[in-house]
Amino acid sequence: MTSSSVAVLFNTDLAHIVTSFQRGTHTDLKSFRTKLCPIYAGFCEPHLIRPRMLQTHAILGPWFDQHGLTRLDKMLTISKKMQQVVVQYAVYHGRVDIAQYMHATFDLLAYKDNLLDFAALNNQVEMLAYLHSI
Repeated sequence: MTSSSVAVLFNTDLAHIVTSFQRGTHTDLKSFRTKLCPIYAGFCEPHLIRPRMLQTHAILGPWFDQHGLTRLDKMLTISKKMQQVVVQYAVYHGRVDIAQYMHATFDLLAYKDNLLDFAALNNQVEMLAYLHSI
């Protein structure tokens, strides 16, 4: 194969355009639909939140390490609940970069969760400062 054909075939922008016409969920996102669920208001007790956030981190942590924010828009199309999962994850684990993306895209002030409590529960001082600033 020539270098120009390799450049075209492995171009990520082209791959995104082609896959946007295909139905279904991307392979790296399939498990999120069944393994991740947001923490609802009735379950906002520290002894319930901590294990759930550890489980969520075990799934999302490696994914964000690999993809960063580049595929976050694709992840958020899985379901409306996925937005809440990502916000809770970002706030609890102090991922200000993710919180900034989510705020720019969906407005964190619209979330009913007490995000300050999520950040404080895991001693995320930088996240608390960010949340107070918006």
